[in-house]
Amino acid sequence: MGSRYVVTSDDRTRMEELLESESIVVPIGASFTVVDSKYNTYEENRGIDSTERNQLVLLLEISGTMPIGTEIVITPNISQFGEISAFTHTTTQSYTDQDAVIEIEHDNLTYSDFIKVQYKLKQGGSEYTINRMTGILKKKSDTAIIEELQEANTEAGEPMGFPNLTDSVISWTDGTKTFSIAPAVNSFDVWVQGKKFTKYAAETLIGDGTDFTIAEGLWYFSYDVNGDLVASQTIWDFSQVAPVYLIYWDNTGETAIIECEERHGITMSWATHKHMHYGEGTHYISGLLPGDITSDGSGDLDAHAQLSIGSGEIADEDIFTSIAAMSLPAQIPVYYKTGASGLWRKTTATNFPVKEYGVSDRLAYNQYTGGTWQQTEVTNNGFVLAHIFALPDVNNDVIAIQGEAEYLTQSAARDGAEIELLALQVAGLPSEEWIPICTLIYQTSDSYSNTVEARIRSTGTGDDFIDWRFYGIGPALGGGPPSPQPVIETVVMPVSIGWVEDGSTPPETSFLYEGATNGSIRLRKFAGDSDNDILFPWKVPHDIKADEGIFVSLDGVITESTVPASDEGVSFKIKGYSIGQGDSIDLTYGSEVESALDLYAAGATTQGDHFLTDKSDKITITDLAANEIAMIAIRRHTGDTDDDYQEFVGIAFINIEYVREVKTS
Repeated sequence: MGSRYVVTSDDRTRMEELLESESIVVPIGASFTVVDSKYNTYEENRGIDSTERNQLVLLLEISGTMPIGTEIVITPNISQFGEISAFTHTTTQSYTDQDAVIEIEHDNLTYSDFIKVQYKLKQGGSEYTINRMTGILKKKSDTAIIEELQEANTEAGEPMGFPNLTDSVISWTDGTKTFSIAPAVNSFDVWVQGKKFTKYAAETLIGDGTDFTIAEGLWYFSYDVNGDLVASQTIWDFSQVAPVYLIYWDNTGETAIIECEERHGITMSWATHKHMHYGEGTHYISGLLPGDITSDGSGDLDAHAQLSIGSGEIADEDIFTSIAAMSLPAQIPVYYKTGASGLWRKTTATNFPVKEYGVSDRLAYNQYTGGTWQQTEVTNNGFVLAHIFALPDVNNDVIAIQGEAEYLTQSAARDGAEIELLALQVAGLPSEEWIPICTLIYQTSDSYSNTVEARIRSTGTGDDFIDWRFYGIGPALGGGPPSPQPVIETVVMPVSIGWVEDGSTPPETSFLYEGATNGSIRLRKFAGDSDNDILFPWKVPHDIKADEGIFVSLDGVITESTVPASDEGVSFKIKGYSIGQGDSIDLTYGSEVESALDLYAAGATTQGDHFLTDKSDKITITDLAANEIAMIAIRRHTGDTDDDYQEFVGIAFINIEYVREVKTS
C-alpha cells in the first residue's frame, strides 16, 4: 500500500537508542520469539486512545537478507485495555544489510506493558541475522488518515459524480446539435474514480461530425477516467464514468424529445447508483394528483377530455425533481412509436393527453401489426388508454404514453390497464428514469362534438382515473410482448317465447305444439289479419360491444293447415330503448326495423315446418351500454307488403345477436 504514516527523524533516533545489543541469528526455515520490553521507555506514546487506529513501527538492523513475505506475528498483552488477539503482518519487500523500518497497522492497537514479537522466516529463504531491534507505537497523523482514505477511495473507484448541481449549468441545443456544460460562476468539480477534475471553462460536444455524429436514439453524455467529456449510444458503465446528461434524438424531426438531468452526487457510490438505476428506477415522493376531471361527461365539451396535475416531487436516485402544478387544461405531450424499428416520436403538447387519428377524426391507438408500429383509429364508441408518467426531463416532466390497444367496453379497458402498462413496449426510451402517475380511460365517438371527439370515462368503481403513484412500478416496464389485442366474436342469444310479456294486442297465449310423431315445441300464435305485439326486458351482457348494436331474428313453425303459397311471407317489426342506472323504465322507443321472410321460398310449405326470419338491421337503441336493461318490443306487421301470408304463425324463440369482446392472455 505504501507509506501512510509519518516516521520522523526524532522517532528514528529514539528507536536507535533503544536497539537491543544481542544479535539474533534466524536460520533457514526456522522461527523464533523475542520479548521486547523497551516499548515502555518511549514516554510520549503513553495514553494513546484505545479507540483509534494507530501504527506500530519496528526498526530492525539486519545483516544478510530478510526476504519478502516474512511473517511478523504481533501478540500484544494489553493490561490496561484488555487482550487484543494476535495478528500477522507480512513484509512486502526484502531487506539486505540495512536498517529495516517496518510499519504495521491494526484497529485499536494501543500502548501496552510489553509486546511479544515472533518472527517467522519464509520457507526457502537464506540465513540472516537481526543484530538489534526495537519499536515504537505512534498515533496516526491527520495527513496519514487523509492519505489512507484517498488510497482506499482510489481502490474502490470513488468518489464518482458531482459535489452539487449549482456550480455547473448544462444545455442541449437542437439547431447546432450541441451539448454544453459550463461553470455557473468560476469553476465546477467532477470526480471520476476518486480523482477530482476542476473545470474552469465551458466544455461542448457538437454532434454534426465535429465531435460525434448524432443518430436516432438515446445518447449518454459523461466524463471519463481522463476527465474528458464524451458522448455514446451505449449506456454508462457506472464504475468507469460520471454521468452528466441523457437525450433521445429524433433524427427525422431533428430534435431531442427526451432530455434528462444525470449529474448525480458524490455521496452515492457507483455500485449503489447502478443498483438503484436498474433495480428500482425513479421513485414517487409526493403530490402529482390528477384533478379537475369530468368523467362520464357527454363528450361535447373539451373539459370532458382534460385534466390538471398537482405539484409534486420524484427522485431519480439522489436527484430530486420538483414538478410544478399544471392547471386545467394540463398540456402534456404524447409519446408513440412508428415504423418497423419502433422509433419514438413526440407530439407537441396540447390541452389533451391523447392523439387523434387525423384532423376531426376519432382517437388513435399505437398498434403493432404486420411487424410495424402504426396509428390506428379506434372503433366508433370504442375505448383507448392514456398512460401519464413523471420524469426528470428538463422540458416536459409530465408526459403521456399512447395506449397500445383498443378496447370494446369500459370494463375491458379498466381490466386491461395494468396489463397494458406493464407490457408497454418502451425499448429505446429510458424507462428507468420515469414513474407512472395514472392511466386514463378514453371513449371516442363520432357523436361527441368536442375537439378530440372523446371523453374520459370513470373506472367503473367511482374513480376518475387508475392511480399508480403508490405502486412503485418502474424498470419492469417493457418486459413483455406488445399489449394483447382484443378479439371479438358474434353471439346469438335465444329468448324463449314463454318468457316474454304481452303487448297492447298480444298474440295467443303460449301452448305446447305437438308434431305428428315425436316433436313438440312451445309457441305463441300471431294472427295473420291483425297486428299482435309482445315486449320483454333483456339484460345487456357485460361484454357486449355496444356500438355494434343488437339484431333480431325469430324462430317459428307453420301451425295452420293452409300453408304458404308462392311469394307469401311474414314481417315483424322490432324497436327498443335502454334503461341505465337511475333511468325510468318508461323511455322512448327508437325507430322500428324489420325482420321478414319469404316462407314459400324458404321451404316452409308444410304444416309443422320450421322457419327462421332474416336477421334485422341494427335495432335503434340510444346509448345502449353493458349491464343496462334493453326494453325490446316486437309486433307482427300484417299491413306490410312483405306480410302476405294471412294465417297464424307460431313463434318459438326470439334470437338476439350481438358482438362481444373476448379478452386474450
